[in-house]
Amino acid sequence: MWKRAVLGSALSLALSISAAQAETINWKMQSLMPAGSTANRVFEDFAKNVDAMSGGRLKIEVMPVDAVVAADQTLEAIGQGILDGHFGSPGYFAGEDPAFGVLGSFMAGYDTPLQFQMFYEYGGGTEIARELYQDYNVHFVGPSFWQAESIPARKPIRSTEDFKGVKIRAPGGVVGQVFSALDASVVSLPGSEIFQALSTGVIDATDYSTLGQNAQVGLYQTAKYSLYPGISSMPACDISVNLDRWNELPDDLKAIVETATKQFAADMNAQTLIDDQKAAKAVVAEEGVELIDWSPEERQKLRAIAADAVKEYAEGSELAKKAYEAHIAFMQQIGLL
Repeated sequence: MWKRAVLGSALSLALSISAAQAETINWKMQSLMPAGSTANRVFEDFAKNVDAMSGGRLKIEVMPVDAVVAADQTLEAIGQGILDGHFGSPGYFAGEDPAFGVLGSFMAGYDTPLQFQMFYEYGGGTEIARELYQDYNVHFVGPSFWQAESIPARKPIRSTEDFKGVKIRAPGGVVGQVFSALDASVVSLPGSEIFQALSTGVIDATDYSTLGQNAQVGLYQTAKYSLYPGISSMPACDISVNLDRWNELPDDLKAIVETATKQFAADMNAQTLIDDQKAAKAVVAEEGVELIDWSPEERQKLRAIAADAVKEYAEGSELAKKAYEAHIAFMQQIGLL
């Protein structure tokens, strides 16, 4: 009898563990990019990877930009549980705390996405981001990066001086502050309005996305100049989730989401590079676009101007200063400064 009781208890425990493992968790996560874009397709692959690695225990419904809330409102929506998470960008929330802006983009600071990724993984970026996000009931899982943004323009911009008077669409926060330091006229517009604004001359140029993704949304139909390789933003994007949802996950599912996020970052880097290389040929041959490659001297001028502007901007909060100092220390460590 005693053996049967023990076996029965063990079987019940095994069945309860199996049932718990088999329970499906469903998340809804919104993207900052439109359906059909390379970035959104990579995000869809992230969700598929999580599903496969978890054996179907964690399923993520991917929704395109603006599906539930605007891209600059996802932080609040996640904190309140309206969304379970996002593929977003810290820079979109610079109005909440300047630290978001400093973590989201160090204008002209890094030469490659890998360098920026290294800052997060080995220079303190992830730890600072998690400290910042948790105040909004959000857990920052990890960053991802696409290639440097290429600034489609209706007029040639060959130097820092050529930005003077240019009406350029840019996100708020540190990116806009850098363009203002270049004497450009900064215009704030959501991504959905950029095509029309360029077409009608409301703006002369835009800081939006990579060469490949700019081509995908048709910006070169009007903008016949583009800075390439990119010289300005290389924005940090991120996978972040509701803090309560994160804390509810068992450790193995947390590890799966973290691993899938690193794969997402690698895929984003590779896919946007491939897109850029294809687009570099296509926009010249098919759209008549002139690709403008800045000299090393002009790039260094921009880096110096940007560093001063970011430093001033970072005075807005203690975490922003902490993020700025971490950037500078890491850039010095890898020889950029």
